[in-house]
Amino acid sequence: MKKTAFIFLVCSICIYFTVQAQEAYPYEVIKEGSGEKPTIGKEIGTSLKIMGTDGTLYFDSDMMMIGAVMYSELTGESEEDAAYERSMMLMPLGSVYTFRVPKAEMKEAPFYSQIEGDELFIETAMLEINDIKPNGARMIEDVLREEGLVAAKAKMAELLPKKGAELNLREWDMNGIGYELLAEGKVEEAVAIFAMNVEMYPGSANVYDSLGEAYQAMGNKDEAVKQYKKALEIDASFQSSIDHLKALGEGE
Repeated sequence: MKKTAFIFLVCSICIYFTVQAQEAYPYEVIKEGSGEKPTIGKEIGTSLKIMGTDGTLYFDSDMMMIGAVMYSELTGESEEDAAYERSMMLMPLGSVYTFRVPKAEMKEAPFYSQIEGDELFIETAMLEINDIKPNGARMIEDVLREEGLVAAKAKMAELLPKKGAELNLREWDMNGIGYELLAEGKVEEAVAIFAMNVEMYPGSANVYDSLGEAYQAMGNKDEAVKQYKKALEIDASFQSSIDHLKALGEGE
C-alpha cells in the first residue's frame, strides 16, 4: 500500500515535530495505564490520531497503518525532540493521552497546509515499551546501496535468525525503504526489498500490494496483477489492491 506521505512516520513520529519548546506538551488523560513509563534508552510503540481543534481528523494510525503501531526511539540526544520525548515519558504503558501541540511544530507534516487554527490535538496510546534494538531493515538498506542486490539478500539471510531477539526487522521499516527506493527511481532495488518483505511476512496483504506497485512501476503488469490478487486472497477488502486492479482493467 502506497503511503508516500507517511512513510517516515512509520519509522518515527518524531520527524513531524520541529520543536522549539523543551517542556512536555499540555495534555489530558483519557485513560491512565498501570504499567511502567518509558525512559531514555527505550523504544516505544504507539498509535495516534491527529485532530484539529475543530474535530477535523488529519491522521489516524488505525486507518493508515497496518497494525496501528508506530515505533520511536527515546534517545535524549536531540534538543529538537525534547518536548516529544518528555511527553511520551509521562505515559504509563496502557495509557491514552491527548496532547495539545502548536501547529508551527508540525510544519513538516504533509497535511500542514490543511490545518485550521494554531493548535492540534494528538491522541496517543502507549502500546509497547522495549529496549532499543538495531534496525535490521536499515542494515539491509545500507548493504544494498553499498554492495548491491546479491549482498543485500545475503544480509537478510544472515539477519533473519536474529529477528526479534537481537534486532528489529519490521514490515513497515522494509516497506518504507522500498518506497524510498521507488521515489529515487531505483525500481529493481525496490522490487528486491518488497520481495524480501514478502518472504518475511507472507501473511500480510500489504506486502504483496507493495510488491505489486513496484512491479507496476517496472512495467510488469502481469506480475503486478499477480501480487494484487495475492493480497486479496489474504484480505478480500484490501482497498489498495482492489483499486490497482480496477485501474489495470483487472477488477470486477
